[in-house]
Amino acid sequence: MKTIRFFIVSFMLGAASPALQAQITVGLKTGYTQAWEDYGDVNLPDDAVIHVNRFNVTAMGYYRLTPHFSLGIEPGFVKRGAACVPGWWGGTPGFSGDTQLTLNYVEMPLMLAANLPFWSPKLEFKAKLGYGLAYMVSANEKIVDLETNEELFKQKVDFDRRNLNRWDNGVYLGIGFGYQIGKGSLLLESTYFRSPKNADESNASKNRSLNINLGYSFLLSR
Repeated sequence: MKTIRFFIVSFMLGAASPALQAQITVGLKTGYTQAWEDYGDVNLPDDAVIHVNRFNVTAMGYYRLTPHFSLGIEPGFVKRGAACVPGWWGGTPGFSGDTQLTLNYVEMPLMLAANLPFWSPKLEFKAKLGYGLAYMVSANEKIVDLETNEELFKQKVDFDRRNLNRWDNGVYLGIGFGYQIGKGSLLLESTYFRSPKNADESNASKNRSLNINLGYSFLLSR
């Protein structure tokens, strides 16, 4: 946490310097999120659908270290969760039905990015690796009838009555492409998130997600 906070302050101070603006890239991306949870050794039905389809919105700020490597932050909002929840919030272990869970997080990963020319001077291949923290700001659960697929129950989760770990952390792995358009670059990126921590204190429920995003970034000095 202290490292990320120090980097944010340093980044903001650096952005105020005209000399450093030529090294700083900022941007915004948004898109589709497929989210699920790792339930450990719990046995699920063979036809169980465990993922949910959600979305994310992410800002970007990077400082160029070399012509091909940058260090930055990607603060954002992402919806994670799962489509079926085995033994969620305690109770008898096992599959409890089509309980769809949505976990809403704000997150702050610190990322190292590589940008390499690809086929043409305007096209770049991008690879990213990072680690970040996330905080659950809200959560919702929805129960759907197994036979009719009818929504039976939906409510906002009361954190005072649920054993949820609101803080999360994990590794981010990303690949993508950037194409120069005008003064910036059009981005197509995919990012995988993997957490070692259970979202529920009582059950194996490690967050996993895959983002597919479109975005745009540009140098501050341009």
